Amino acid sequence: MSEVGFDIMNVLQLLYDQDNKGVMVEFTKKDGTDRKMLCTLAATLIPDEAKPKTPASEVVSEEAPQKTPEAQRVYDLEKQAWRSFRWDSVKFFQAIK
Repeated sequence: MSEVGFDIMNVLQLLYDQDNKGVMVEFTKKDGTDRKMLCTLAATLIPDEAKPKTPASEVVSEEAPQKTPEAQRVYDLEKQAWRSFRWDSVKFFQAIK
């Protein structure tokens, strides 16, 4: 895994923090374009119908790629869908209060 310039555990804590309205993550997509995404892992911010039915470690499908340490699966609050980003592509992140 490539070295990142921030503490991944800090970002994960922000993503799970139910007091936030989400976390704005700016990253570079595989195609080279930059993207900003308002996302979360806080259960209170994810609609019931979108919550995983099985533990994340057991979910492997085309829609839910296998969990890897290089990528993070998150719920995109604007698109109302699960998305992912690669940790080594993150440029910026900020909790939205």
